[in-house]
Amino acid sequence: MIRFLVGFIFVFAFFAVLPDYVLTGGASAQNGFGACDNIKSDAEAMECVRLNKEKAQADLNSLFDDFAATLDPQKLERFRIAQKEWIEYRSGQCELEASLAKSEGLQALYRLECVEKLTRQRLTHLGGIWGWSTAQTPREFGEYPKWVNVISGANPDVFWELKTAVKADLNCDGLEDTALSGLKIILPGNASKSGVQDAAKEGDETYKISLAIGIVEGAEAGSPRTILKHIDLNMNGKRPENGAKASLCAPHVDLSILPYQDADKSVSTGTITPPRKPLSLCAPVLYVQDNQCEPLVIRHKDGSYILEFRNG
Repeated sequence: MIRFLVGFIFVFAFFAVLPDYVLTGGASAQNGFGACDNIKSDAEAMECVRLNKEKAQADLNSLFDDFAATLDPQKLERFRIAQKEWIEYRSGQCELEASLAKSEGLQALYRLECVEKLTRQRLTHLGGIWGWSTAQTPREFGEYPKWVNVISGANPDVFWELKTAVKADLNCDGLEDTALSGLKIILPGNASKSGVQDAAKEGDETYKISLAIGIVEGAEAGSPRTILKHIDLNMNGKRPENGAKASLCAPHVDLSILPYQDADKSVSTGTITPPRKPLSLCAPVLYVQDNQCEPLVIRHKDGSYILEFRNG
């Protein structure tokens, strides 16, 4: 079971870059004739449905042209064949629906309404395909994205606060990683085996809370790698002494992505200066702040993630 502190709202990111005619193409109707309200006669219904059908067809044509422009010749040919076969399906389906009309005068109306409805469905479907086919990461399946299931399954004793999730290429491998925060609550009498410094000891009647920062690395295929960082809660609001474990003051934190400034510099040896190491444009850090204690950053270095103070 996925454990979390707040409700999670998942929105497919690719919708933000799709044309307006895709985003509005799936709007549901308020009656059997689509968006035609206050119809007083069959003639009015026919005119409204005809206009809606023409608008839907124009939107689909625009989407087809825009999508086709992004495809290589082989995929474009497949796309054209699929669209031709879909048009044949639509024609057959709408002829069926027209034949079910109670009177001959309603057949044309039912046929047009069917074409408009299926065209809108096709518009939404193709828009979704275009979105995930051009997205950086593979499309998701189910109610929650894969990274939610992975981090929850790997750490079932953490209550994840999904609304804190941020995304960036933290390890600079070209794939988008996800970071989020959560709480590990250690019950009285249950000593933690996770290495948390303030673990509740047997006989202790108080709860112990540890802040957890989870990182799920992006993966083009298979199960992504997860990293868990525990941060102790230091309620006195003071920065730990040198050598002490990093801590924060509040159980709820804000996460953000910042560029890392400490780039490698060239080193001079005698009169010979070695070539300067090229600076990578990808060097983000995860910024962890609770608005009380001094913030921390988590950065990727030599295959692992390290904790440090922002100005440390």
